[in-house]
Amino acid sequence: MSSPKTNVILATGGTAMVRAAYSSSNPAIGVGPGNAPVFVDSSADIALAANQIVTSKSFDNSVLCTSESNLITLTDVDKPLRKSLKNEGAYICNNNEVVQIRNYLFHPNGFNVEALGRDAVWIARECGIRVPKKTRILVTPINSIGIEEPLAREKLCPVLSFYVANSPKQAIAQSRATLRATGAGHSAVIHSQNERMILDFASRVECYRVVVNASCSLGASGFNTNLAPSFTIGTGFYGRSSLGENLGPQHLIHWTQIAYNSDPSVAFGKFNELSLSLDGPLPRSPSDGVPGSPKSRRVDTTSTSTSFSIDNVNREELRKLIAEELKNVLKK
Repeated sequence: MSSPKTNVILATGGTAMVRAAYSSSNPAIGVGPGNAPVFVDSSADIALAANQIVTSKSFDNSVLCTSESNLITLTDVDKPLRKSLKNEGAYICNNNEVVQIRNYLFHPNGFNVEALGRDAVWIARECGIRVPKKTRILVTPINSIGIEEPLAREKLCPVLSFYVANSPKQAIAQSRATLRATGAGHSAVIHSQNERMILDFASRVECYRVVVNASCSLGASGFNTNLAPSFTIGTGFYGRSSLGENLGPQHLIHWTQIAYNSDPSVAFGKFNELSLSLDGPLPRSPSDGVPGSPKSRRVDTTSTSTSFSIDNVNREELRKLIAEELKNVLKK
């Protein structure tokens, strides 16, 4: 990272790696870990919320940092939410099973990497727990959220902690506590039809993405919301990062600006008939949309007939392209 040939570093991952990038003496954009709390309040569509949570948490066996990590709900929602989670393929662990999973996933040196990206049935079997073969996620009820509860930390596997709060105020406080444990600045989720509750939640949790009534894994990364599509999620000042939004092309392009005197008496130049001829060849995406093609052609920068604008990008086509690339990578 300290090589003089390095122009910019994108560091996604643990604190140590991000700090190393920032200490390299080269320009760096670092983003931190996630630990998204998801709050389901009394006004939510419980069945739909359960479907989205289980689908999101089981997606890619929860290796995405945007996956839900801690489910927080209220006393009057507890039983119907558990029932809906079971209907979607979740297995609700009993007290003994919670202990077994906690001891398996976390040891004195941190998270057990053997569980990283494993499916729910595999993890249950390693813990000595028998679950249905179609189990999609394991839900572990916990009594507290904080540094003393390992299951309140980020879990890059389909294990979702479950906490029941006595009031919305406590639920929001516990969501804040989740992010203080790890994941500050990253993402949070709320399932609610109450705009006041949504606003209170969003204004209190210390993160830069609050997903509403959608899955977090693809919501915070912009694939089923209108956030910028990206898996590089800035954690901003909360998370000790220089970037507070989803990283996009605009963060990797620097423009030269010609700045005239703002005094009205200084005439502004006439550039309408002028153009620049820049050296090439510059790479162009191939017609099939697959990056990495060895072919490139010179870009005619003298033409003024067309101009590029991020506003002209078809968001749906971009999503499909990224999804297809991810699918191809995962096949290898």
